[in-house]
Formats: sequence, C-alpha cells, structure tokens
Amino acid sequence: MLRKSPTGTWLPAWVPDSTMTLAVLLMLCSVVQSTTGGYDGSMLNGLNILPSYTDYFNLNPATTGLNTGSVFIGGFFGPMVSGVMSDRLGRRPTIFWGCLLTIVGIILQTAAQNIAMFVVARIILGFGSIVAGIASGVYLSETYPKSPRWLVHEGFYEEARTVVAQTNADGDSSNPIVLTVYKEILDTLEWEKKEGRTMSPREIFKTPVARKRLLIGASAGPFSCVAGNIIASYYLGSELDTAGITNSNDQLKAVTKWGRKSTALLSQSLLVICLFVIGGLSKAYADHPEGASKSLIYGDVAVMFLFQGFYSIAWTPLLYLYPPEVMNYSIRANGVAFSQFALNAFACVLVFVMPIGLENIGWKMYMINGSWDIAIIVLIAVYWVETKGKTLEEIDAIFEGEKHSAVPDVEAVRKGEATVDTKELEHDLSHKSMIKVEKSS
Repeated sequence: MLRKSPTGTWLPAWVPDSTMTLAVLLMLCSVVQSTTGGYDGSMLNGLNILPSYTDYFNLNPATTGLNTGSVFIGGFFGPMVSGVMSDRLGRRPTIFWGCLLTIVGIILQTAAQNIAMFVVARIILGFGSIVAGIASGVYLSETYPKSPRWLVHEGFYEEARTVVAQTNADGDSSNPIVLTVYKEILDTLEWEKKEGRTMSPREIFKTPVARKRLLIGASAGPFSCVAGNIIASYYLGSELDTAGITNSNDQLKAVTKWGRKSTALLSQSLLVICLFVIGGLSKAYADHPEGASKSLIYGDVAVMFLFQGFYSIAWTPLLYLYPPEVMNYSIRANGVAFSQFALNAFACVLVFVMPIGLENIGWKMYMINGSWDIAIIVLIAVYWVETKGKTLEEIDAIFEGEKHSAVPDVEAVRKGEATVDTKELEHDLSHKSMIKVEKSS
C-alpha cells in the first residue's frame, strides 16, 4: 500500500509501507547517473568501432576525442550549479530537472546531422546527467538507511520524522531506531548552525576539517577517472587494435562474447596488474604482429574485459556513495559537486588525448596509466577514511573528533547492543519542537 509522504517541495511522493521495499526503490531511483554513464560509454564504444559512424562524421583521432569527450564538457559545467540547486530546490526536484535535460540531450544526439550538432547534444547530455547524478548521490546517502536531513534543515521537523520512520521502521515513528536517528540528526544540524556553518559553496574551503573532508571525498572522482576506465569505456576498438583484433565485426563480436565479468573482489591493485599485463601483451603483439599466436591475442582481450569487471565492482558504487558520506551536511551537496567537477575536468583532457595516445604510442599508454594507479593506491591507503556501518553523523565524529549527539550509535541500537529511553527522547524532542515553534513565531 502506498502512502503520501511529506517532501517540503512541489514534487509529491507516495511511498510503500514496507521499509525494505522503499529502500530498494530508493536505490533504483538513485542509480540514474551510473546507468546513464555506463550506457553512454557502451554506446560510444560501439559507435567508435562502427565504420558507418566514423565515416559519416569523417572522424580522425582528434575529432573522435571531441565527439566522445564533449559529454564531459557539460559535466564540467554541471557541478557549478548542481550543489546550489540541491540545497535550494531539494534533492528530488534537482534529479527531476537533471533527467529532463538528459532526455533533451539524447534526442538531439540521436538527430545529429554533423559534428557540431553531435557535440552540442552531448554537452547538454553531460550537463543534465551530472546535475541529476550529484543530487542522486547526495539523496541516496541521506535516505538509505539513513535520513532526509534536507527537511530538518529547512524546518520541516515532523515531516522529517515521518520520513525517517518510513525509511527505517515501516512508518513507526515511535520506534527506538527512528527516535535515535532523528535525535542524532537534530543535534548534529543544530550544532552546525551554532558553529555558523552555512550552505555557501565557500563553506567547503572555510575550515581545515572542511578542506580535509573535501580532499578525501573529492578524490574519488579523479581517482576513478584516471584508473584506466576511459580507454575501456570509450575506446575499446582502439584497445582491441593494439591486441591484434582489427576487424570491426570481430571487435563487436568480442564485446558481445566477453562482456563485463563479475569477479570476487576488485581493488586498485588488480587494475594496476591488468594494465601492466595488457601493456606487456600488446607490446608482444606490436613487436611481432605476423607471428602472434591466437592465445596471445585472446589473452590480451580477456584481461581487457577483466579490467572492466574489476573497475565496475569498485568504482561504480564508490564514486557516488563515498564523497557524500565523508562530507557533513553544510558542505555535502557542494562538495559532491566539486568532486564531479574535478572528475569531468580530468575526463575532458583524458578522453580527448587517449585516442591520440593510443594512435601514437600504443601499448605504452597502459604502462603510463598503470603507474598513475600505483600512486592512487598509496593515496587511498594513507588518506581515505573507512565509513562502513556508520551514519553520516557518526562519520562526522571521525573528522570533528567528537559526536554532536548524546544518543548511542544507530547500528548499536539496531543490533540490540545499546538501548535508549524512548520516553526521555520523546520528551527531549517535544521540548526542542516547542522552542523552534516559539522562535518561528
């Protein structure tokens, strides 16, 4: 059964009674960016292989990079407005408008008659998808199984408690977990206001702690970009050329046959290994193309697709979940926007130069990329913070040095390792509500 849920915006919502069902729906709604980006990469991979596409636009390595990379030009400008939109309009309306712009870009791209029209369409597509993607990443982190902090910040206290109940306890607003989560949010946001934290984009650089959060959270974007997936996502045809599969029909068959493999664990170390193996096998083929064995060629292709599978397992979820988790509420939307800004700035350059690099230095590009990834491994090992099993407010304590609420950790309450006095919490929440009403009147 669906019940109307308060949103505090013009966009209505009807949610199921079951928290589990709601959680699944929230995840499905929030994968819009990864889905759009993944489909775009797969589509461009296929197009860059097809002679009917390259001949129609009369493409060379430079214009291939422009056609492919123009989506990141839109992605470069999108973060400049998406954080502010998310904070002012709300997360869900921002996702809505971003998706609408994405559809417009898709229609124009489909109808493109020349390179100029194709590039403009992809800029619009990139702009819309990144606006929706930033808002959806923030939205997911704040609602599953966590909570809608935007409603609290905007003064919709009872509405926020209702939504916390819907996302944590099948709508039971008196559940101990609901009371704990809700109190934790109120206390933390109240502390941020007392500290003078604002929603201004300048807040992300204001204090040493904010800058630390920003650098750690925003690193996910550039790290994922330089990991090597740009070659695999957009220039698989050129990559297969270096392996010895040069016929376009054979290349398309390889895409269908191998696909993206789900493997057990993905780590940046595996990506490094894959890149060096691909580089080594591609060099072996380049040195003796006439005498290259089928096992050498197919082994190279196999590692290429293993790389894609490894990348997808790690970076696809981390890219949109980790940045909003390590940033506190006042900098979350703008901080995630900055991460995407950095990602698209790197991607604009890399997507343009990759086909030129593969054309001119071939297998050496993999070695260079693998060397970048070694540096990324070190940075992640030294500087990244573990956020597993913690609410956003509990993650705040890692950076701030203290938790800004006296309630126990939510996971401890959920597992029965800690208890709360529900009557005392209700009394405290009622007292806070009365104070807020008096201040507003």
